[in-house]
Amino acid sequence: MRWIIRGFTLIELSIVLVIIGLIVAAVVGGQTLVKQARLRAIFGEYEEVAQAVNAFRLAYDGIPGDFDNAYAFWACGASASECNGDGDFKVEEHATSEAEQEMFRFWEHMASASVYPGSFTGEGTGTGAAARDYAIIGVNIPGSTFKNVGINVLYQTAGSETSGSSHNGNVVIFGKEVTGEHANADAFVAADLQGLDQKVDDGKPLTGIMLSVGSTGTGATDCVDTSTTPDQYNIDSTAGVEVCAVAFTLDKSK
Repeated sequence: MRWIIRGFTLIELSIVLVIIGLIVAAVVGGQTLVKQARLRAIFGEYEEVAQAVNAFRLAYDGIPGDFDNAYAFWACGASASECNGDGDFKVEEHATSEAEQEMFRFWEHMASASVYPGSFTGEGTGTGAAARDYAIIGVNIPGSTFKNVGINVLYQTAGSETSGSSHNGNVVIFGKEVTGEHANADAFVAADLQGLDQKVDDGKPLTGIMLSVGSTGTGATDCVDTSTTPDQYNIDSTAGVEVCAVAFTLDKSK
């Protein structure tokens, strides 16, 4: 008996290749949708913080962290100086003391007032000036649903943390932890932030309510490309590389 070995026809092979292509496209498309959803969740977390601040302000006529009468409401420190802010409507970093950081008291005041979930220490995790602003997710700041990213609130002047932005006011910053610093390390790809910016704001890194936090210039490690007018997200030199953190404006100083 002779066995006849029959291969696939060109039509059959074409059908198989089409099916494989469809499967690959579905997988890649699904990954893109997941990433977009995670990025969009960042904006949702910012809105949650903003709403909690508004609720706090209506109840106490002050800004959490900066509230200068907090000790009268909550035992959030050993004394008033370790609980109250200075009442200037700026959530500030203290120059020398880890126990008097408004940026960490911000979360402690919010949790104490039951306008934001969680429990926070209200102070830096180190000792002395070198570690006075050391943030640790789940200890003195909350974490984002975006992996390894913390949420900070801090008053910024034009051109400081927010990479050349002209914004003066309190901002909500999303970034990775940095040993001995508040969590503002690069966590996002510039092209991904540009896509989010185009959806929720003006699509520009240094204007509007969404601001890039990272280096500015024309190098491969820069988040913002300053060679263009106006400045743009540096998507050509940084493809796929995490070179940005991101901030959202919370309010203007009063």
